[in-house]
Amino acid sequence: MTPPQPGLGAEPGPEVAPLRDIIADQSHLRDEGAGTRLIGSVCAACGTACFPRREVCLNCGSRDVAERLLGPNGSLYTFTTVHVSSSRAVPYTIGYVDLAEGVRLLASVLGEDLVPDMAVTLTTTDEGFAFVPRGQEKLA
Repeated sequence: MTPPQPGLGAEPGPEVAPLRDIIADQSHLRDEGAGTRLIGSVCAACGTACFPRREVCLNCGSRDVAERLLGPNGSLYTFTTVHVSSSRAVPYTIGYVDLAEGVRLLASVLGEDLVPDMAVTLTTTDEGFAFVPRGQEKLA
């Protein structure tokens, strides 16, 4: 007998169940003794790190991934300030931050006189987390 094929009216089962990728748990932060860190993952097969934590490697598809703490320091790759939004008070700034672990993530950025490649550090906010330029942590 031929196993059922996905998308052809087959009942979901172990052989056709979709692969769960992003873990639904929203606790992406961990408070360590030296400060708050992001919870990501790293692939044992190829070494690729990612955020948020994954069950499957985005690079090679391996399921051999482990939790890894990321940050708190990074470099601001680029940023933009949003002036029109229906879901959040404006203006606010978002940017891509490169972490030392090789992860680039989109996050809120707080602070003044932002420039690409400036050093930033992770901070907690009422909405979760953001990055601020090093030396401007009191703005968070």
